[in-house]
Amino acid sequence: MAYIEQIDPSQATGEVEGFYDLFADVPGGVPDIMKVMSLRPEAMRATRGLYRPVLFSESGLTRVEREMVAVVVSVTNACVYSVERHGAALLELVGDEDLIAGIRSDFHDAGIDRRTMAILQYAEKLTRYPWSGFEVEVATLRSHDLSDLEILDLTLVVAYFNYINRVATGLGVGS
Repeated sequence: MAYIEQIDPSQATGEVEGFYDLFADVPGGVPDIMKVMSLRPEAMRATRGLYRPVLFSESGLTRVEREMVAVVVSVTNACVYSVERHGAALLELVGDEDLIAGIRSDFHDAGIDRRTMAILQYAEKLTRYPWSGFEVEVATLRSHDLSDLEILDLTLVVAYFNYINRVATGLGVGS
């Protein structure tokens, strides 16, 4: 239960109702992370507007890699809500429960390939130590054949999930 008031879908009007209608066909209905922002509809709109290109835009960074990053960032931030949601999405994509369990417990021991390891190490470092220099890490990503667009996409995924994790944990989403 969230720590703040939120507008229930049955009570929504105006812009919030229109926004909630976008989730009419989504299993489970309106995501809790959106409901918690219902007092600020422009934030709901902006968050959803950023989510789609960050998670679904086309580049060499795959949807599976993006979901792995979402899980690693969320595990690092102890955001149970996002770990559960994106762990489930990742499981749906790869169908390997052992892999998901490994990424959730310690991705370093999950038996992933070198490219994915470099991606996840970058995500973890940017989450834990955002003030650090990243020139070496970007060079490492390039050595694993990530393009500048893929590195940008990776950084956007990491930044988005750090943002949304803090909204979720700060306001009790999924608690």
